[in-house]
Amino acid sequence: MDLVILGGGIVGLVVANLLAEQTKLKITLIEEKAINLNWDASNYDLRCSAITRASENTLRSIGVWESILARRVGVYDSMHVWDGTTKAEINFNCKEFGEKNLGYIIENSLIQQVLWEKLINRPTITFRNAKPNRIDLHAEYNRMYFADDYIDAKLIIGADGANSWLRSVLNIPVLRNSYQQSALVATIKSRVSHQQTAMQRFTADGPLAFLPLDDAHLSSIVWSSKPEKIQELMTVAPDEFAKLLAAEFEHKLGALELCGQRASFPLQMLHAQTYIASRVALIGDAIHVVHPLAGQGLNMGIGDALSLANIISSATTQSRDIGARHVLRKYERQRKGHNVAALVAVDFFKRAFAVQNKHLRGIRDWGIGLFERSAWIKRNLALQALGIHNE
Repeated sequence: MDLVILGGGIVGLVVANLLAEQTKLKITLIEEKAINLNWDASNYDLRCSAITRASENTLRSIGVWESILARRVGVYDSMHVWDGTTKAEINFNCKEFGEKNLGYIIENSLIQQVLWEKLINRPTITFRNAKPNRIDLHAEYNRMYFADDYIDAKLIIGADGANSWLRSVLNIPVLRNSYQQSALVATIKSRVSHQQTAMQRFTADGPLAFLPLDDAHLSSIVWSSKPEKIQELMTVAPDEFAKLLAAEFEHKLGALELCGQRASFPLQMLHAQTYIASRVALIGDAIHVVHPLAGQGLNMGIGDALSLANIISSATTQSRDIGARHVLRKYERQRKGHNVAALVAVDFFKRAFAVQNKHLRGIRDWGIGLFERSAWIKRNLALQALGIHNE
């Protein structure tokens, strides 16, 4: 076997599709959970992601973007971000930057569905529904063990998430920091149309984001706050929850209604100190986890997948060993600086809006005002967020 990919989430499926598109490598994709090819169009997935132009282009390059558009996609043309205490605000509109939109809000399960559909017809890909229990590293290959057999591979890609088994068994150290917050996600119906605008209100306890779905009156929300508050919000009656949410959002979208279930999860920052080991490369949440306030987590992972796939493809074209350390180091150098910058920026943004000292808050609001008035700063940040500078 040339290559093993551990993890059948979105990032693992993206790198598998990219490699199948660009190379003739024999690949085994291993996923512990059973493959589900029955996306339910009657319900909205609680987990949605903001997809940038760079990620759009990657999904387009592997032939799945049109399938996503044909099913269900939320588009946002504008962004409105404001401080719930001082009312300082930042606004973006795609027309300012000559772009068709600022991005898309897409259900994670839908993205995963179309990626699986594309992958099952790839002749160089095989699937295995299994859980590894051991790995041995060798000079020419790595051996991954299962309950009753093993697989040898020149390279193993770890796309197995924030609680990565592969990262753990290889003792790769991580920098981890709890944000002392949890996030609640839900689908919300509003009396007032969202008008394809992504909105986020910052409070001392954390941000509250409304992300526009395909229906003009439906939004996916991410409410970040103290764990005890989120726990309480998970248990209050739906009508009471809707009232509390509307008040927290300053009634920007009028009366609200909870559609379906709620879910919550703790928030943390995580970054692996190294992205590679002997014939191993980690991608996605296995190497970085970021606060959801900027919606960059999945886009960072897709960027990792694209970078690694391109480097592996180049190595195969030049008849180089795809698992050689100098090949993998190129991937680490290419992605680490970008990911660290994104992690630091999001962490700074989160902490800046949590400031309560009135003098520091005044400086922050002055900076927000300067940002709002500067077309050059806004344009460059917007293009960076769209991923255009990284293409």
